[in-house]
Order: sequence, then C-alpha cells, then structure tokens
Amino acid sequence: MIKTFTISAISFGLGAALTYFLVADVKQPESEKSAFLPSESIKSSGQQSTSVYTDYIRQLEELNRQLTNDLQAARGVQSASSNNNASDLPAIAQDGASLEEYYKARKNSEDFSQYLQTAGAASGIGYVKDLAAKFENEAVDSQWAVDYESRLYNLLESDALAGNVTAQSIVCKSRRCQIKVAISDIEQANKIMESFSQALNNNQLSIDKSMVVSAPDVSEGVVSLYVARDANVKIHE
Repeated sequence: MIKTFTISAISFGLGAALTYFLVADVKQPESEKSAFLPSESIKSSGQQSTSVYTDYIRQLEELNRQLTNDLQAARGVQSASSNNNASDLPAIAQDGASLEEYYKARKNSEDFSQYLQTAGAASGIGYVKDLAAKFENEAVDSQWAVDYESRLYNLLESDALAGNVTAQSIVCKSRRCQIKVAISDIEQANKIMESFSQALNNNQLSIDKSMVVSAPDVSEGVVSLYVARDANVKIHE
C-alpha cells in the first residue's frame, strides 16, 4: 500500500505556501512518527522572511538525521544472528526494498531543502513560479502522459475526492504531472493537498511511488499539485 509521509506545510510571507509530501511504499517506524511534521501555516504580512526558509531547512535536517538513524538501525538488525525470527525485526528491516525507499526519502529531502535555499535567490521568482517554468519547458512522453492523466482523472472522480477537489486541468508530460485547482486562500490550498494525499494513500489505480509538491499562487487563485512520474524523479529538477 502506498503510504504518504507529510514532511512539512509552510506558508511563506506574501500568500505562498509549501506542502511537500513523499509518497513511498514503506512502513512507518515509531521513531519516525515524531520526526515528520504536521501541516501548519506560518503567516506574515511583510516581506518574505529568510528565517522561514531557515526553519524549514532545519526541520528537514532533523528529519534526515532521524531517517539515517532508522536506516542504520535497520541494517544492524539485518546483519544480526540468523537465530532471530523475521517477525521480531522492525517492519522496515524485513524488506530490503524498504531500506532503499528510506534512503531515497532522505536524499530527496536533502536535495529539496537545497533547492528551496537557491530557487528564490537564483531566479528572484521563488519556487512556485520556478516549478511552473520548468514544467512549461518539459518534453512530452505522449504514451505515458495520456495513461497517467487518465489515472489522475479517475482518482479525482473517486469517492475519496469527488466534490472536494475539482481540477481545472490535469497535464502530464514526461517527468511529472501538474494538477491545477482553484483556491481562494492558503487554508483551502492546504485542505486540497490533505484530501489529495489521503486519496493517494488509499488509491487502487497503480499510481507510482513518487514525490508530490503543492505550489499555491493566491494572487492567481490557483494551486498547482505536481506529481512526479516515479520515485526516481526529483520534482524540482
């Protein structure tokens, strides 16, 4: 089953908010539950504060430490005496693939935190417009795009999302998909992301393990949900 891990939901200064999710087919150990942060909004009326980015990056660094500890602990258990029963092992240590998913989650969070540090400074437009520009210039894999768009439309029309999330458009290209939904404020954008993530968690539509990022633009009245093609695609690249 696909599990959705919420790392953080932060709203930045002038009405922009970030909700960053990793979707992975792994079980969640007890030590991790305290490491992943609940969705929250940080509001300010002045200029976009550098301290918000700093706090976000600090949170990701703490997450990375937790994931590293879990990974090392799991590997240590796997190398223990063969007299141990498999049922006695932590859930994450029972499957080598789960270890790889954990490593990817840690690496993706490191890369994304670095991206957040540089996106605004490099372009002056912030991550919301940067992601939109990258998606605009992305090449198209027609065969994959048509199939995945159909899966996402079916997901949005499922009982889990019907009436809660109504897409203005769904467009897939070659590395990611963009789902646009009308919003009036950040709170609505966060609720849309929450509903979408819950539907992903329970979906039976073979939607691949991937990264999902919410990029709201309140001035335009729209939130763009970006869904990576699979776990190997870094959505910000």
